Amino acid sequence: MNDLSLETPEAHDDLDGVPSPPATLTLSGHENEWRELVAAGASGRLHHAWLFQGPRGIGKATTAFAFARHLLAGPRPDEPE
Repeated sequence: MNDLSLETPEAHDDLDGVPSPPATLTLSGHENEWRELVAAGASGRLHHAWLFQGPRGIGKATTAFAFARHLLAGPRPDEPE
């Protein structure tokens, strides 16, 4: 039987002169996408997967890392439940 294990890179691609996505704490652009992600998370019905696609360098990984930080941070003390 063939080994069908998938090989995945250890890290995302880095672009010269651009901070890595995990180190980028601000999100520029993608306002509509961000609102959709946050609304889905707030609804309590977040999809099990999201597909981020587009040309290299437009902020796919940065948006994904920002949303992960948002989800993992949990509700802020000043937010109503």
